[in-house]
Amino acid sequence: MNRFKKFSLILLIIILSVIPVVFVSCSDESSSDVENDSVESTAVDVDVKSLLTAALAGYTGSDMPELQYYYNDAAEDDDEYLDEGTAGVLFYDDFIADVSLLDSADSYAMAVPAGKRVFEIDVFKAPDSEKLADIKKLLEDRLSVKANGDVLNYTPEEEPMLDGAEVYTAGNFAILVATADNTIAKNAISAVLNPVSEAVG
Repeated sequence: MNRFKKFSLILLIIILSVIPVVFVSCSDESSSDVENDSVESTAVDVDVKSLLTAALAGYTGSDMPELQYYYNDAAEDDDEYLDEGTAGVLFYDDFIADVSLLDSADSYAMAVPAGKRVFEIDVFKAPDSEKLADIKKLLEDRLSVKANGDVLNYTPEEEPMLDGAEVYTAGNFAILVATADNTIAKNAISAVLNPVSEAVG
């Protein structure tokens, strides 16, 4: 009986010493899996062109004027290249304005009206929150130029669109929307950035 008790005690000690090791290693593995899954499900790597395309997709040809597109990665000889003079006019209504705030953006994609119209969607991506504030200010300046310019002399019927125009941020993106129904663009952008969450109303 003593031998059996000794054997049982040794066996119990071995089992008790092994259980925590197994439990800890299983626990580490599962928590690491959960962490990785959550990172994968929430980290959406989206580029500005995809967001702009998604935002524009909800509008028909009759909703939109002829648009001029500008991308940060366009070659200098492309129509889609935003030179300093054009940027000065767009953001400050001044061909020789300092447009260095544009350098705050990692990337951008702009759809601006080719003529005197209000409709516009611009998407800028920032590297950090400080730069995001700079870019938001830049887009607010763009909106001021539109509001203070002569757009409404040509298209006074678009005043409600201009009144409803807005600049907002989503994650590390700053976005300008000036459309007849901004929720179309905002919902599309939200759906791309947060595919599992509800769209904005």
